[in-house]
Amino acid sequence: MAREISIGDKVAIIATVGERIEDRVSLHIPTALHPYSTVDPGAKPGDRIRFEGEVVHVDEV
Repeated sequence: MAREISIGDKVAIIATVGERIEDRVSLHIPTALHPYSTVDPGAKPGDRIRFEGEVVHVDEV
């Protein structure tokens, strides 16, 4: 079950690699409204990448 997220909480996001352009790959993040990309020379389309870190901002709803 989901819970409230607060500043300082450790979170993770899973992204699926889309198209590759040289060393950069596009990322598909189901909950994101904007396209993202990152540099990852070893990633192939269809791979899943995990990003984790601490929350630094929470939008007010």
